[in-house]
Amino acid sequence: MPAPVLVTDEPWLPVPPEEWLRRAYPRLTRVAHAGTGGHFLAAERPALFVSGIRNAFREDHKLT
Repeated sequence: MPAPVLVTDEPWLPVPPEEWLRRAYPRLTRVAHAGTGGHFLAAERPALFVSGIRNAFREDHKLT
C-alpha cells in the first residue's frame, strides 16, 4: 500500500528539488518549507511540525 509522503525543508538540511522528490515519491502530498528549526524540528518547533502534518494530510483523511 503506497503511503502519502510529506517532506519538510528546513534551512540547515539539504533537500533535493521538488521535481526530484515527486519522481522518487509518487504519493508526495506536500513539500513544506520551515523557515526555522533544525534537525530535530519536532522537538524544537512542535506546533510548526504538527500543523505541517495536519495540513499535508487534511485532504486525504478529511481531518478537521
